[in-house]
Amino acid sequence: LPREKNSYASDLYTIQEEFRSKFNVLKHEELRLENEKYKELISSWGLPDATKPHQFQMQSRRKKSTPIKSVTNKKQKIADAPETECTNQFNNLIIEEPPERIEVDEDEDVTPAPVKKPYAPPITIDNVKNSAELLKKMQQMTGIKLTAKLIGTSNRIYPQTPAAYHIIRRHATSENLQHFTFQLPEEKKIRVVIRGMPTDMPPEDIMQELGFTPETCHVMTHKKTSQLMPLFLVTLPKSDINRDIFNITELCTLKIEVESLRKKVGPPQCYRCQGFFHNSNY
Repeated sequence: LPREKNSYASDLYTIQEEFRSKFNVLKHEELRLENEKYKELISSWGLPDATKPHQFQMQSRRKKSTPIKSVTNKKQKIADAPETECTNQFNNLIIEEPPERIEVDEDEDVTPAPVKKPYAPPITIDNVKNSAELLKKMQQMTGIKLTAKLIGTSNRIYPQTPAAYHIIRRHATSENLQHFTFQLPEEKKIRVVIRGMPTDMPPEDIMQELGFTPETCHVMTHKKTSQLMPLFLVTLPKSDINRDIFNITELCTLKIEVESLRKKVGPPQCYRCQGFFHNSNY
């Protein structure tokens, strides 16, 4: 009986070991299949595999503080070192540098800007009897070719230069020819209005107190009532110095305002011939 009992125990142990071995193999195969199904499902969802380790590791953002280097020793060494004298053996040489060559591109336009032609306004002469004779005479006086335009009984002459403009105008004035024109740009005046002065202030005192070079000064009157207004019209030659008149705020111990003369609405009118587009001075 004991031998049979030991034989049964040995057989039972052998069967148990075979069962465990087969169970381990089957279970391992089952887990492998489950793992493959899990990976396929995760990949179809687009999620990372939790079984794999992370490729990147987070690092701390704290920077290590670098120790401050002491520079006292270096300063002491530099201060204690003797000064070194430096000389340049080429100081006595004279170098003659060749002149710089200015390279000009062939495609670049280097022509100077054209000189602006001086402007001369036209002169209109009224009631001309012999237009051809008058134009011929003025061409002889100016020495240049003139062009004219017939406007009714008037001739509008176009001088080419300011010199011809002055010659024609002097001739028309000396011959008592009825004419009108405009000012040359360089002959235009500075016309300002002074506000805040009493109407009985003598214009001579204002001209003397200004300190500039005014040509005329007179009190202005109301157009409809002809009453005197506390406004004085001052005319000065056109220059940079005379433009400083706009900076004046006090005159003859009075607070004043200086402003430009406001232009009239509509075309200018001559008070001598009652014609438009020119004034009595031109």
